[in-house]
Amino acid sequence: MTKAEFLNSYNSTRTTEEALSKSISAAVQHNTLYNDVKLGDRKPIRDFWSSSLLLLLDRFNQEKWNEYQYENEIIELKKLMNHEFRELINFRISHSQKSLSVFLNICGVLVLILFHLNAL
Repeated sequence: MTKAEFLNSYNSTRTTEEALSKSISAAVQHNTLYNDVKLGDRKPIRDFWSSSLLLLLDRFNQEKWNEYQYENEIIELKKLMNHEFRELINFRISHSQKSLSVFLNICGVLVLILFHLNAL
């Protein structure tokens, strides 16, 4: 899959909002997250999750994590989400890893494509 095909699949509008939405959707696709939470009550959870991913993206860009730091951030995101919404969700390592890796991937590919387009 080319970078453009990846973005067309995961972020066709090339927006941060779509990148966050697709990253979270990918993370919950095969793993149950919510504990009897009504559809309308899921927005605050997703909003907090999105904000957390944005903060991690900023930190990733500033600190240039190594593998150990990346794995630690996955664990910390899991702890944070379960602490914040302990009665509502069962946030697993798989939710944390998938959402963070897809989000960083989308943002990284987007930056590479925009850089390439600006260089033309």
